[in-house]
Amino acid sequence: MFGFLDIGPKYEDDDVELQELTPKPSSTADKSKTGTNNVQRNKISLFTVICAHLQILLRSFKFRAIAIASVVIIGIVYGGSLFSGGDANKQMTDFSNVNSQLDLQLGSIHHWCLHGGDSSCNCDDPLTPRSGIGKEWHGAHDLNVNDIDEFLKNAPSADIVFLGDDITEEWRGTAMGVRQDDMGKVARVFNKLFTREGGGPIDGLALGLAGDTGTNLLWRIRNGEMPEDLNPKIWWLLVGINDLKINLCSPEVVIMSIIRIVEEIQVRKPGSKIVLNGILPAADSDGKLGELIRAAHMVNAQLKAFAEKHYHVEFFDEGNMFIDRDSANKQKLSLIPEMITDGFHLSALGHQMWGERIQKKALFLMVNM
Repeated sequence: MFGFLDIGPKYEDDDVELQELTPKPSSTADKSKTGTNNVQRNKISLFTVICAHLQILLRSFKFRAIAIASVVIIGIVYGGSLFSGGDANKQMTDFSNVNSQLDLQLGSIHHWCLHGGDSSCNCDDPLTPRSGIGKEWHGAHDLNVNDIDEFLKNAPSADIVFLGDDITEEWRGTAMGVRQDDMGKVARVFNKLFTREGGGPIDGLALGLAGDTGTNLLWRIRNGEMPEDLNPKIWWLLVGINDLKINLCSPEVVIMSIIRIVEEIQVRKPGSKIVLNGILPAADSDGKLGELIRAAHMVNAQLKAFAEKHYHVEFFDEGNMFIDRDSANKQKLSLIPEMITDGFHLSALGHQMWGERIQKKALFLMVNM
């Protein structure tokens, strides 16, 4: 249910908001992911083309010069670096200078997929809101909207609102809106740290939804999860790991998606303090730290640079607290199992230690506003 998304039920403000806020393509070079003809998914990957031409090289000395010239030309046409296949994400656009939604253009994405190319992933247009599918997802979204109403009745002046995916929803003790027995400790951690009723110094609200990507969160923001009367001192944003891990999107797609969310918040809540939480470390499918953590590092580096250039935006990254370095080999990394349970989700202890650092940062920002 995490990998495939659709538009979902139509909400009243969809048409007006999309016309007003969705960036217009700047040129015919921009990729369009709408309509029945999905160009980027059907385009032949550079890797496939090169392999085909290398077969010619091996077959006949006579045609080697022609084959080499063809490979170079095709590499240029497809916009990729011919000999960068070993690291598909080396060539990246710098998004740190983006100042409005209109600065975000799909044509600046070199490739859509984590493994390179445009056809091996399930990435949506990072600039367009997309709801999740199914009654469970929409039911969980409706619960978030209802919880906002209840929160505002009891604590009209929120200090911090967390926007995110699985990890943020875990703070509520739920997954896809359903109470989880093993998440009770995590919910108690949140109440202790981020509610005055539970003994914390600030009042917070967690608005997460398991499996969400950046475009899912953008849709939720535009459909009830950022109402006019919800105005916390801090918006705390953590999203992107599902884009990388589930949909296999490239760092560029994830960065653009997150910055698009930031721009949406700034339009709806001018002057708000926004904290970008760096994507937390996650293991690859084999349980080791490799491709995903490298991709997360690329995203985080650009988010940090973006925050440094925008006054109301802060970057926060405590991901290293979840990583253990081998004493004999500092390059050998692994996740601390007591803090991350399945290579991705945090344990109650992980939430406790991470939450304490978030609380400290939030209090510092509130004092210095």
